Amino acid sequence: MSAGRIKGIFRWVFFLWLLIHLAKASECFCSLGDSSTPAQSRPNAASEIVGFMKSKTCFNGISQPGMEWIKVDKTEIFIRKHSLTACPDGLAQITSGIHHTRNGFETLKTQKTTNSRLRREERRFLLDSVNHAQCDFEVQSFCSWRNIQGGQDDFDWVLYQSSTPTDDTGPKFDHTLNNATGSYIFIESSAPRNTLDTAWIQSPEINATVEPVHCFRFWYHMFGSSIGSLNIYQVTHGILPGNLVWSLTGAQGSTWMEGQVPLSSNHSYSMLISGIVGDGYQGDIAIDDVSVSPGYCDVKPSIASRTNVTNTAIQCTLCKVNPQLCFVLTKVEMCPDSYCINEVTNKEDGSKWVDRRCGTYDECENDWWHSTSDDPDCQDYKPDQNTMKDIHCTYCCTTDNCNRDIKPAQDTLYTHPKK
Repeated sequence: MSAGRIKGIFRWVFFLWLLIHLAKASECFCSLGDSSTPAQSRPNAASEIVGFMKSKTCFNGISQPGMEWIKVDKTEIFIRKHSLTACPDGLAQITSGIHHTRNGFETLKTQKTTNSRLRREERRFLLDSVNHAQCDFEVQSFCSWRNIQGGQDDFDWVLYQSSTPTDDTGPKFDHTLNNATGSYIFIESSAPRNTLDTAWIQSPEINATVEPVHCFRFWYHMFGSSIGSLNIYQVTHGILPGNLVWSLTGAQGSTWMEGQVPLSSNHSYSMLISGIVGDGYQGDIAIDDVSVSPGYCDVKPSIASRTNVTNTAIQCTLCKVNPQLCFVLTKVEMCPDSYCINEVTNKEDGSKWVDRRCGTYDECENDWWHSTSDDPDCQDYKPDQNTMKDIHCTYCCTTDNCNRDIKPAQDTLYTHPKK
């Protein structure tokens, strides 16, 4: 083979390599400054939300032409492009960790590793959301939760793996991984502890949102012959321990149990978990997998309720049958999350249909970001007239039976608080 042909082949190989490299080049992105940003397990809006990125946080991500999702560098986590912005000019870049820069942003640059536990830590900026207090206590971390110091309580919660030191109390394993490598937190009730000694651990501050109600979820383990009490408080204005919203006393069985409680989110707040020692050494209480998410939830278990937050359900018009007949065949039902949706499709041949359904905060927020109902075609759309044009509009509204009309009244439509 001639030298000229070899050079030609080399140029083509290099050109292909360069195209692939550029298509996968890592860029700097930042989340917007007014709310936390959901991160998902796949580039699909219906996929699992694995955590939230704090507002005004920057990271390295991979953007491919035509794709609406950004892949966080060195992870299998995806964030929608419309939730991000380009890094501001002059943003300081670093080699690892999260640090504040002079313009008020935070940066995170992940590093490649073959250690699975370190890979979990690279994702900590998502799994440990400062705005949503989410933590699974893996990689030997309290996340942003902290034990209260200064003498306001008697002792500290302990980060632990496998079974607790005392027999016949506490869990065998954590809840997240259910094996000896998984971590959780617990209170040790053995000496030198005394009956009614109390340990407090507090979340970071959780921002108020347009969603009027949040749900605090966690898993608890209360097994032993001398279990004391587990109390959950919502702290506002920094006054500890805050307002008691959930409480259980005594043994609850030898398995992990799910707890949850609705919270008012009109003001910023934090969560405080209080463990109280019972009348003996077999009273270890454990906690794992804590999180806060938008929307109402029923108290679990119901006997633990100490809250006056009620369901925010509203009436919505829903389809009796399929969307093709939903212009006329409808029914009215209660929807649990305060959102009604009309998703309207109009085709060039004049055919049209509407899917009326209960909505969620995530759906309405995503549609707001896409400006679906603000599109000129959606603004001008007249359902009672024949329109020979392809139009797709999603209207999300927030008052009782607001979606009875195909195009809900403008003053009932969901609007982001910063708009």
